[in-house]
Amino acid sequence: MNSSLLGIYSIAFGLFSAIEQLASRMIGMVSLPAISETVRDRPAHLSTIHYRFHRIIAGAMYFAAGTLFTAGHALVRFFYDARYDDAGWMLQILSLALISVPSQVTHQTFIAKGEPKLASMVLVGRLVILFPAVLGGFSLFGVRGALGGLVISFLSAIPATAIISMRLGIFQMKNELLPLPTFFVGLGVGYAVAVALNLVD
Repeated sequence: MNSSLLGIYSIAFGLFSAIEQLASRMIGMVSLPAISETVRDRPAHLSTIHYRFHRIIAGAMYFAAGTLFTAGHALVRFFYDARYDDAGWMLQILSLALISVPSQVTHQTFIAKGEPKLASMVLVGRLVILFPAVLGGFSLFGVRGALGGLVISFLSAIPATAIISMRLGIFQMKNELLPLPTFFVGLGVGYAVAVALNLVD
């Protein structure tokens, strides 16, 4: 990746990262204290409280992922000049990584239960997958493949977190799937935004 393309990538990643970090801060500031209190005072209600936060974050992140996946390119074209056009498709690929953000709520639940090592295990697993996924993706499909590998490393947290949650008795499939339709709503909204900007390819 040359310096010009790296600069363009930094724009796409910066837009993605702004959303991901904002959600992460909210999860850390709001969900951890509430879940910790539940573990301490009302442990029988842990799964209910956990999914109360999870649904909110998942709904927002799935919607954002869907919207940016269809409108990312159009939005970059609207706000930046033609020199940064490649940041659009990069943002579209990176947007799918937002689907992994709700798993951070579950990681906070691990921490609240006095099991921070479980959250660390998921992060280590992501790192183990990151390098071969990015390098393999780049060797096969170039920059698009490398970004796809990066997204795969983010998404790998979902099954790992689910397996640990099952063992702790937290996991509920119905509540995991409940926010999923917001992704498809986001796809529709993103397409409408792109049409409104007259920038659909």
